[in-house]
Amino acid sequence: MDNNVFFLVLLATVMHAVWNGMVKKHPDKVVAVSGIVFGHVPCSIAAIILLPMPSAESIPYIIASILIHQGYQWFLLSSYKIGDLTKVYPIARGSGPLVATIISILLLGLILKNLIILSILFICLGIIILGIFDKKNKNNSKIIQYSLFTGFFIGLYSLVDGYGARVSLSAISYISWSFLINAFVFPIVLSFKNQKNVFKRVKNKGKQIFWIGGTISYVIY
Repeated sequence: MDNNVFFLVLLATVMHAVWNGMVKKHPDKVVAVSGIVFGHVPCSIAAIILLPMPSAESIPYIIASILIHQGYQWFLLSSYKIGDLTKVYPIARGSGPLVATIISILLLGLILKNLIILSILFICLGIIILGIFDKKNKNNSKIIQYSLFTGFFIGLYSLVDGYGARVSLSAISYISWSFLINAFVFPIVLSFKNQKNVFKRVKNKGKQIFWIGGTISYVIY
């Protein structure tokens, strides 16, 4: 692997852990996750103004990505409500690539050498096990369940956005439109969970996570 690529991957991993840590640390997980979602908007608007529209072929992928992100965001905040970062994060992030690989092989016809499959399997399971055997929390089985659901949605949006970005002709424009629309859809989803006045709550209690966490999340995506 090229040194620059390795550095970027390492930096993205660290930055991803930073915004997840901000979500876990915040006392109101709805505000925290919403702050990340709304925090994508400033960068998204700037990119939409400066970049060309994504291709028409990418629109179904944008819609699918937005829908999948609703599940991801809900299970992420639900996981952090009851579980520690050291448990939720490894399970969710370890299961995401595993889900993406399984779907790619079984449904999308991806052909990989057995050694590559075994390597992915061992790496992902190794990361997941770090979280599963961290038993500092109560409700251990529920935390694992929510974290695995989070990872499932990570795997789905990784595939959808990967294909969507490729056919969009402008990956940043594709992601920006997806994030912008998502910022308006997520509060509607939360309203069905009796979570009201989300914009106001983020404005009052989530400015730091909006500006810092949201920007970090956008950049590394």
